[in-house]
Amino acid sequence: MKPSSRICSACDTENIGFRNRCVKCNGKLDTKKFKGQSKKSRVRENRKRIREQCNVNKRSYKTRKEANLAAKAMFEKGQGLQSYWCKGCKGYHLTKLKG
Repeated sequence: MKPSSRICSACDTENIGFRNRCVKCNGKLDTKKFKGQSKKSRVRENRKRIREQCNVNKRSYKTRKEANLAAKAMFEKGQGLQSYWCKGCKGYHLTKLKG
């Protein structure tokens, strides 16, 4: 099999070139899958992933309601907190209120 040819899964015909349909049975050919990303893309993705990670020391809440209940409990103890959405862990964290 040549690198630029694909075999039809229905009729086992070799199709040369970048065709989407089989020459013989007009069936749809399987798409080629890429072997991987370039080195530059992998480095860019790794940098992005590191930036999006949250601080592991912070407690994470699944819903905003849970985070607000925890903030309310802390407010009764004398500390004002506010919830915010974290992209890294896809959860809510609490932060101190300014002012």
